[in-house]
Amino acid sequence: MKIEHIAMYVNDLEKAKEFFVKYFNATANQEYHNQKTDFRSYFLSFDGGARLEIMNKPSLTDKKKEASQTGYIHIAFSLGSKEAVDEGINGYLCKVKSAKSLYRKMHRFIELTKKEREEMGKNGRRKMQAQFDKDKVVEKTVEAILS
Repeated sequence: MKIEHIAMYVNDLEKAKEFFVKYFNATANQEYHNQKTDFRSYFLSFDGGARLEIMNKPSLTDKKKEASQTGYIHIAFSLGSKEAVDEGINGYLCKVKSAKSLYRKMHRFIELTKKEREEMGKNGRRKMQAQFDKDKVVEKTVEAILS
């Protein structure tokens, strides 16, 4: 089985498209627009074959989202950096192309308490905010250029 694409509604279609193009090197198709319903969407293609459909329509509502709820929770993007994951702290790494490794890590995650899963998510956010802080990235880039 192969997942063909994942779709999500966004509030600002153009800003969402620009974000994925700029930060994830996505390629966007021509906008689809249904004149009757005013539904609009883009298909975004990524290196490696993954596709994301971003969509918008006027009748969307934004309900309060709880951090812990059933249903859809997240999409994970692989950026090719194992260094972003601190094993057991902010996520788990699986052996490449190993269903057994994936199963073990998923089982390990499922066995965590709700509090432990929430803490893992918070740890991941803290690490990414620290690692990709705009000022730090600019400073490191300037250092690299000048050295």
